Amino acid sequence: MKIIIFFLSFLLIACSHSLKTVQQEELGIVIDLRTGQQLSPQSLVERVAKEPAILLGEIHDQYSHHKAQYWFLTQLIEKQPQGSLLLEMLSVDQQASLNNLTKKDMPLNKLADFIHWDHRWRWDWYGELLQQALLANYHLIATNLTKQEVNTIMLGAEPLRGKTSTSKEIKQQIADLIFANHSANCCSPELIQKMVEVQQFRDRRMAEKLWLSRQSTNVLIAGNHHVNRLFGVPVHLQELSGNQVKATVIMMSNEQQGIDAEQADFLWLIP
Repeated sequence: MKIIIFFLSFLLIACSHSLKTVQQEELGIVIDLRTGQQLSPQSLVERVAKEPAILLGEIHDQYSHHKAQYWFLTQLIEKQPQGSLLLEMLSVDQQASLNNLTKKDMPLNKLADFIHWDHRWRWDWYGELLQQALLANYHLIATNLTKQEVNTIMLGAEPLRGKTSTSKEIKQQIADLIFANHSANCCSPELIQKMVEVQQFRDRRMAEKLWLSRQSTNVLIAGNHHVNRLFGVPVHLQELSGNQVKATVIMMSNEQQGIDAEQADFLWLIP
């Protein structure tokens, strides 16, 4: 019986996901979208390590992206020991729990409970990333809206104010994106506009958090649409900072998908 239990335990360990075991060939290649030059992931780290605001976009359900993110953060920490990790996956009502974290090496399952992790995001794809940031004394910063804030916006909050960031052109780009990612009959025009407002409030919140923590190296991990330079966080950050902080945008993808230099600085192609 002991042998069987040991064997089953071994299988569970072997089958569990770990972001730490990444092979060099899994990291793919990086394209500098301004020049078309191909870079190694290590060269990417060296290029961006001193940038104040690094926006690392992901496709949420791609496990390979999460492994690459973990690798990227560990490499960045070696070059920039002081910094902050900002996450779309953490809402601002979790910040108090993050601030109260005194045990940096807390086991992963206890860490998830302590910070009230939202398990709609896969903890086995983000937990080790957060733990690595904590062990390196990086600040963890929550950036997302709370559920109550989202509900308020959907019911009719005061409109977000801005210049370029809230222009009709940018709102239409976001609306087109939302429509393209849903079935044709899913949403009324009114609902689409509410979803646009939620997206914009999220982008503004992320930009605010980047601006407030600008004294150190900041890495924001969020979906590719949030980090898009045409209509996402960079537009809001530009307005908030009066062009004082320029975001460096890296988008991760499995194929080029029409991503160009208007949207990002670097395209990280991962198998």
